[in-house]
Amino acid sequence: MMMIFKMTLSYHNTKNTPPFHPPKMWITVTLLSLCLPYLSMPVFAETLKIKDGDSFVLNGVEIRLWGIDAPEYNQQCQTSGKSYPCGREARAFFENLLTPLPFILCKKKTGAKKETRKVAQCFIEDTDIAEILVRNGHAIDDKYFSTGHYKLAEEQAKAQKRGIWRGQFMIPREWRKIHH
Repeated sequence: MMMIFKMTLSYHNTKNTPPFHPPKMWITVTLLSLCLPYLSMPVFAETLKIKDGDSFVLNGVEIRLWGIDAPEYNQQCQTSGKSYPCGREARAFFENLLTPLPFILCKKKTGAKKETRKVAQCFIEDTDIAEILVRNGHAIDDKYFSTGHYKLAEEQAKAQKRGIWRGQFMIPREWRKIHH
């Protein structure tokens, strides 16, 4: 839904001059309102469902976090020679991060050509959600799309053996090639 506002300011001074109507003001407000759909804007969530470690459904729209790749929901990883459900762990961490529902701001980004979901970089206040997931070892920097945007966060998680970095895992993209 797009709303166009026309704003006219007027005032009278005490010297009996004609009212002041700045036409530039209503043009500016009208142009700004036309641009709003293309700017980052907050969306008030009525429903939120976490799909997996890097995607969620907000008010019926599926959104994939830009620049990262998280283990798939059914993906298993290894630590100390034992399997554990790293995909479910990543999803649970993401779900806990967004519960109770915080104020989320998302910026549209470009994803893979075959991507059917909206791709966005999303923030809680001024903190990048994807960076939190990578820094805690529940996702990796997807260098193909992020060009290394989350590399430092990934290196920190790896050095501290957080999440998937505490053992062995298959890169989620490779896991999908085999299992989907």
